[in-house]
Amino acid sequence: MDELIEHVREGVLRLVVSGQSRYKVTDVPDARTVRYYISMGLVDQPTGKRGTFALYSGMHLLQILAIKKLQAQYLTIRKIQELIHGRSPDELQELLGESVRLEELVVRPSPVKAGAPWLRHELGPGIELHVKQGFTVDPSELQEILDTVAGILKKPVS
Repeated sequence: MDELIEHVREGVLRLVVSGQSRYKVTDVPDARTVRYYISMGLVDQPTGKRGTFALYSGMHLLQILAIKKLQAQYLTIRKIQELIHGRSPDELQELLGESVRLEELVVRPSPVKAGAPWLRHELGPGIELHVKQGFTVDPSELQEILDTVAGILKKPVS
């Protein structure tokens, strides 16, 4: 959940959403708030578990960013639920606008526990690139690799 909240923080900065002052609404939710959103049906249940950790996808990130954007416009939780419930990732992305692109938020190394030999790069919901820690690559070469993978993922399955 910490990683999800970090992605939200990054997205809120890109949205240039400043907290609204009338109510107790923070710019970036904490874990308790995210669990509340899940319990209210504003955010989907985690996609699964890995040990004791819940797994979240880009869809969760889009849902939370949409909530924060709409809260900044002084909409109630009930109204926000009406606006985002059942929306596809593309519809949520449209609501957020061009200032926040999901792929720009999640294609970056994730924090790695001490001693871990691999770095994770989330390419999209359900897909990760693992790179051996200490492996160096020119940023333009890395971008070429990511573009190639993105192109492969967009091709129809035959």
